[in-house]
Amino acid sequence: MAQGGLPPGLPEDHGFQTLGWELLDWASTYLAQPDGINKGTTWQYTDDQARFTLWFYALHPDTKWDSHAGKFSQGGWLFRRAYRERAKGVGKTPMVGAMACTELLAPVQFDGWDAYGNPVGRPHPNPLVQLAAVSESQADQTMVLINSMLANGAAESEYGLDIALSRIYVPNGGKLEKVTASPRSREGARPTFVVLEETHNWVPAERGPEFAEVLRRNLGKLDGRSVEVTNAPLPGENSVAEASHREFSRLAADGHLGGVLFDSESIHVEDVKDPEQALPALAWIYRNSPWVNINRIFEEICDSNTRESSARKFYFNEIVIGESGWLKKGDVEKARKDSVKPLKKTDKIALGFKGAMRNGAAAVVAVRLTDQSVWLLKMWEKPENADRSWEVPYYEVDQYVRKQLEKRNVYSVFADPHQFQDIIGKWAADYEDCGIEEFWLTSKAKYAKAIEGFESGVRAERVVWNDQPDLERHILACHILETPQGDILRKETADSKRYIAAAQAAVLAHAACMQAIEDGALAPEVDRTMYAW
Repeated sequence: MAQGGLPPGLPEDHGFQTLGWELLDWASTYLAQPDGINKGTTWQYTDDQARFTLWFYALHPDTKWDSHAGKFSQGGWLFRRAYRERAKGVGKTPMVGAMACTELLAPVQFDGWDAYGNPVGRPHPNPLVQLAAVSESQADQTMVLINSMLANGAAESEYGLDIALSRIYVPNGGKLEKVTASPRSREGARPTFVVLEETHNWVPAERGPEFAEVLRRNLGKLDGRSVEVTNAPLPGENSVAEASHREFSRLAADGHLGGVLFDSESIHVEDVKDPEQALPALAWIYRNSPWVNINRIFEEICDSNTRESSARKFYFNEIVIGESGWLKKGDVEKARKDSVKPLKKTDKIALGFKGAMRNGAAAVVAVRLTDQSVWLLKMWEKPENADRSWEVPYYEVDQYVRKQLEKRNVYSVFADPHQFQDIIGKWAADYEDCGIEEFWLTSKAKYAKAIEGFESGVRAERVVWNDQPDLERHILACHILETPQGDILRKETADSKRYIAAAQAAVLAHAACMQAIEDGALAPEVDRTMYAW
């Protein structure tokens, strides 16, 4: 089943006039194809990209322009912001790169009507165009394409541009720059146009929603506009893309557009690895992207290292609901071994601890160094009927962990100090021989590596456990949050009562186990006894 986004036809078919035709002509005159086999040739929007551009520059039927005041006295742009969601590789970034160049140099301000009653434009007298992303690498990718579009086309010489990797200056004072997630430092800027790149990655942990709010607030001061481009968001991540979906659904339910141009295409097939289903679907989703080899895309989908949820999200642009995205039930069942020997007090172990004081759960997990078997030693969860004041019992957690450190053969401990930093610090001071280390789950690259190690261990049946339903329940409740540093674990939604503390503690315990083994914890002890005769 295929779903499209833009209204059928062109703005004129719906009674709207658009400045877009003039801007499409400008781009094909002054810009160059930035990459690929046609690099350096004249830039051409695809039909799908051109239709989006025409809609973005559509004018309200009641538009009146006050040339003396330099602003709309009535009507104005039909859309104040736009959202474009497409599969990976369809050309979202080159399209917004061309639009950014257009906003910097082209006649993008409505300036009245010609003799035939068609809208005409003029360049913005002082444009500030921003390429916004939550990572430097994403902003750099777009900037490299823009530099190529301008330098290899007629724009650089025609407009006397000063082109650099991080910014472009126009002699009249205009500027195009890249900006990354630092909400406070962006407060007060006066952009005229902003591109929001890959907003499915603009999650609270990256300060993405706060960043988007600041950018849109700044745009409102000068009647500026924005275009957001993204892949399908994952439900529950509370990303900017997910919020845009919710906003459009709200507006659609109210029966009006609310100034938001929403353009999303997706397609669903029952079996993404069945060529008879997948290849026609891929042909439809990439029908406007002739540079994409759909047979190669299908090979990537069938690769055993590609999760089905990732394939659906990136190649079919589906919003995948209700799938863990991490370990599957089959993985968990394979890791459950009746042959795992009971854990003894004398067994050398590593511990992992994860806790959330308020409205959550905490867990202590052990991993035996000799066989990487996982043991949920203790867990605290908010009871179903508890009120909002319930908290993880701080004192009880402290006493329980101390007991384990005293009674068991603990070689190392990885503990997330969030909300427990003071007692973890005291554990480290009181039990120096136990190798207690604060492992911040906000250190994404390190955390992602630990998750990958645990996941690969489970799938290879090196990481095992016996019948532990609470541990398995927490593992199966985990969802994946994709970050530039790697995949990290999250709950399905911020307020979900399907807790994951035991899974997080297991990841920490396993990482501590691997570190202990690297440090020689299983090396045979050297007999240093001195004998004399």
